[in-house]
Amino acid sequence: MKFEAKIVARYSTSKLAKSIAKALNVDNLSLENLYIKTYSRNNEIISKIVAKKLETFVTTTDDLLLCKRVAEGVLDG
Repeated sequence: MKFEAKIVARYSTSKLAKSIAKALNVDNLSLENLYIKTYSRNNEIISKIVAKKLETFVTTTDDLLLCKRVAEGVLDG
C-alpha cells in the first residue's frame, strides 16, 4: 500500500510561487519508501508526496506544509 498527495497552492505572482518552490526544493528526494517533489508552474507550486507508511506520509506532509508556511511568512515579510 502507498499513500499519495498532490498539494497545489496558488499565489499572486509567478515570481512568488517560484521563490517558495525554490525554498522547498531542498526537501525534494526520492528514496525507497518516500518520494517528495515540489516545483512551480506559473503562479502555482505543486508538491507531490508518496510514502509507503501512513506515519511517514502524515509526518512528511505536515512538515512540508509547515515549511511552506514559513517560506510564505519570510517572503511576505
